[in-house]
Amino acid sequence: MSWSNDFTIAIVERDPLKIGKLMNEMPTITDVNEAKNAQALILEALNIVKYEQNQLHDSMEKLKKTRAFITSANIIASHKKEYRG
Repeated sequence: MSWSNDFTIAIVERDPLKIGKLMNEMPTITDVNEAKNAQALILEALNIVKYEQNQLHDSMEKLKKTRAFITSANIIASHKKEYRG
């Protein structure tokens, strides 16, 4: 299978790991039509990677908020245990 076909499949599957691997294996392109096709595929791959990056950022922010909440809940709980009033 050609690089272009493999890259198209990686885009359809929305597989950022496969996209990255194929970007590193990109062949030298000499044909103008092939170059235009590769450019379109790379732009779509870039959109997928940006989307995945934003999803990861959102997940990390949620984890930070959850961690802060749990930490503050543990502090409050430890204060309640120490209070003897």
